[in-house]
Amino acid sequence: KRPLLAQSLRAQRITKQGSGVMSVGDILTTPQNYDMIVNGGTFICNKNATTRNFKSLTVNSGTAQYNAGNSGGVGDGLTPVMVAATSGKVATLAISVLNNTYSYGFDCGSVTVNNGGTSSGLQFNFGAVTPSTTAAPLYVEGNATFTTAPAITVTGSSLPASTGDGYPLVSWGGSGPADITGMTLPLPSRLVGNLAVVGNTLYLQITGTTGPISWAGGNGTWDINNSGNLIWKDNTSASTYYQEIAGSELHQRAPASTRSTSERDEAAKSSAVWCHPP
Repeated sequence: KRPLLAQSLRAQRITKQGSGVMSVGDILTTPQNYDMIVNGGTFICNKNATTRNFKSLTVNSGTAQYNAGNSGGVGDGLTPVMVAATSGKVATLAISVLNNTYSYGFDCGSVTVNNGGTSSGLQFNFGAVTPSTTAAPLYVEGNATFTTAPAITVTGSSLPASTGDGYPLVSWGGSGPADITGMTLPLPSRLVGNLAVVGNTLYLQITGTTGPISWAGGNGTWDINNSGNLIWKDNTSASTYYQEIAGSELHQRAPASTRSTSERDEAAKSSAVWCHPP
């Protein structure tokens, strides 16, 4: 593989092939001289929110990830980014937010989403950070062009109900989408929300939650992520199932006298948060 890498460098192009995780720091220290192409797995474009710029960045399969959150932002506002899944593939530009004190997150020259595969989209990973209400994790100096409507995926454990326009996700200095037509919004379990375009910004609006969940009563099998096992109730009294996505599910504990053996067994293994009803 080394000769292939050397050939790529001479051509001023780097291509990441196959599964696995690789960081720009594993390859070179002057990425601004190269076109970066991601054809599988995860490519971390920077480490610890330090600036890493490319001549261009194209994601045909897999994920290109930027860690955003230093006060001065990441990127020089020049790199054009293309998220364009090829046949049968999923392509994602992911922004992982390390804190919410930044003036801007990842600053690029342009973003184009053009899906030719299974899915092409943008992902915003907030972890335990509450999103900023003023600065978008992704700032586009030029045009944000959604030739095909992207999937906008949001993950995080601190996403309280928003006020006003909501939490900015993408802002652009040139042209951008006029509305959210065709966009999808996968959210963490139990959260309810929507997207909105206001001016030159795409916002996330969190309107509520259907958690915590509670045991519906009687005996049953706990089961994790089994959508057919509706032995729980959410806070609207709708039947639901136990989901453990990204580590936990907030729920109320049933009285000991009504808990089944399987529930007690699973409780010992669960990483969920227990809440005892009065």
